[in-house]
Amino acid sequence: MSYLEPSIGGILIGLGSLLTMAASGEVPGISGITARILRCHSGDTAWRILFLVGLIGGAGVAFLSGIGWQDFSIPGGRNLVVMAVAGFLVGLGTRVGGGCTSGHGGGHRIRSKGWPRIHAGFHGGRSSYRPGLEFREWENSTMRWLAILLGGALFGLGMVVSGMTDPAKVIGFLDFFGPWDPSLVFVMGSAVITFALGLFFLRRYLGKSSSINLPDLSTSSVEKRLVIGSIIFGIGWGLGGFCPGPALANLSVLRSEALVFVPLMLVGMFFAQRVFGLDR
Repeated sequence: MSYLEPSIGGILIGLGSLLTMAASGEVPGISGITARILRCHSGDTAWRILFLVGLIGGAGVAFLSGIGWQDFSIPGGRNLVVMAVAGFLVGLGTRVGGGCTSGHGGGHRIRSKGWPRIHAGFHGGRSSYRPGLEFREWENSTMRWLAILLGGALFGLGMVVSGMTDPAKVIGFLDFFGPWDPSLVFVMGSAVITFALGLFFLRRYLGKSSSINLPDLSTSSVEKRLVIGSIIFGIGWGLGGFCPGPALANLSVLRSEALVFVPLMLVGMFFAQRVFGLDR
């Protein structure tokens, strides 16, 4: 089993997250980005949409070039009805827990609410800001928008290269009592290291001399809501083998499983927002 592709994919995910953070001032979390688009938060919707366009486009280019195209399978017993239920649970769980607890590793979970999310990917998330580091001089510049688009494309490409878009690989990672597939650990590890090194560079060499919005990555305590959301998300993730990022990436080639999973994921997010008053 080769761990080169998962490691390369993780590096691309880390770079995409880092570039988007530098351009937007927030660590890009897929579930958080998507949920806030649903809420139509004024002033921050455009860059989020552009990032997702880049993500889907980058994944589509990878698939159409032959990368990861054949590496897609749904383990037995998981029909489209199961994928629909999984999508709803994933969407609901990410919003109840305040983010996604899946494992393509990296920057977003450096700012974590305790161990249940320390290993998570880039999906959820809220970023607070350090005063005095503002990016107003290029807030509406073409380079900023291109950086966000490229960040999304690198993120989507990284998910395809790493194998995160293959539900069977994800479920193999979760199956500790079967033929366990540890390759996603390399995705997580390489993404975290890439993001951490990049963030260190930004803080050390650019933080005081530039106006980049660097998020505050401080930790906070584990909350009941986080634990409940993580459990709901985990059930959905195990059922379908999709979390928000890989599901959106698979939309680029119109896979039927993603076409069922994503709308129900959005319904789950919307349900959490309306019923529980989340993401306000």
